[in-house]
Amino acid sequence: MVAIGQARSADVDVFNNWRFDDYGESVFIETRTLVNDKPTSLQPSRLNPDVLELTKVRTSSLSGYELYRYINYLKSNGLDAKGHEIAFWGRMAGIVGVAIMCVLAVPFVMGSLRDSGAGSRMLVGVGIGLGYFLLNSTVQDSTEVFNLSPVLMGWLPTLILGFVTALLLARTR
Repeated sequence: MVAIGQARSADVDVFNNWRFDDYGESVFIETRTLVNDKPTSLQPSRLNPDVLELTKVRTSSLSGYELYRYINYLKSNGLDAKGHEIAFWGRMAGIVGVAIMCVLAVPFVMGSLRDSGAGSRMLVGVGIGLGYFLLNSTVQDSTEVFNLSPVLMGWLPTLILGFVTALLLARTR
């Protein structure tokens, strides 16, 4: 081995050069080691950025079990798995959310027909579904930004939906 380097982050710029931030390099010479630290280092590359994009693991293409295994792999290697954890717990909560949505339909079907028409009931149902979708997307994005618990925030929209469903079911009795 001639040298080893480490960087906080790496990217490919528009000129096809590797750009390393907070780059540190140790060069091994026969009798000593030279250490170089640079805030930024550019290294020429013939690697096409599109090829680099192919190595990226997309959470949407993994099954729940594969995502769980990939999270364990990342954690066991000391890598950041937060984005994948958010996707995993959001997916698990989404499965439960589908069942809650089915139960949520009961108050709209069983309610008195004199109270409101089918159109207004449908509008309220669509509003609740859209609100759930937007809340779920917002919570998942803010979980990573604000460094919140993926488990808690993944289940929060589903818990709120369950609470709303319980209230509406209690009201129909």
